[in-house]
Amino acid sequence: MNCKYEDVKGYFDVIQCINISVDFTLTYTLMEDESQNLRKILAVNIKKQREKLGITQENLAEKAAISAAMMNDIEGCRTWISDKTLKKLSSALCIDTYRLFIPEITSGEAIPVEAVMELSLELHEMLKKYTTSVEETLKKRGFLFDKSNFSVIFPKTEE
Repeated sequence: MNCKYEDVKGYFDVIQCINISVDFTLTYTLMEDESQNLRKILAVNIKKQREKLGITQENLAEKAAISAAMMNDIEGCRTWISDKTLKKLSSALCIDTYRLFIPEITSGEAIPVEAVMELSLELHEMLKKYTTSVEETLKKRGFLFDKSNFSVIFPKTEE
């Protein structure tokens, strides 16, 4: 049995999101509840992307197959959403999931290209280490990991 790229891509998106969010956390006022901070970032980015596309909350809710009330609660930071709903929303908004968790720089200053390149290289190294770690862990358990298409090959079970 193979686990395809689509099945594990969400995990890599979350890892990328976490790595990026950690670097930008200082741009936001720290809130007592970290999940509230993430909800705020998510809500702001969903609304910004929705408005960029020129669609209403109701239109987005319909495209994502969720209720208009749920859409309103998400943008109002009153609820947290499941991974399935997050995937539907990012698809309806035509944006990579992890981008919905990247905080806006509030200083109004542009990020220097050198800083972006440095961050990109660091993230690439982190992802490479993580992929190697996943590969080693799977290997210890008798699985094979194909990096070329991010698939996991499960060992044959005796019937």
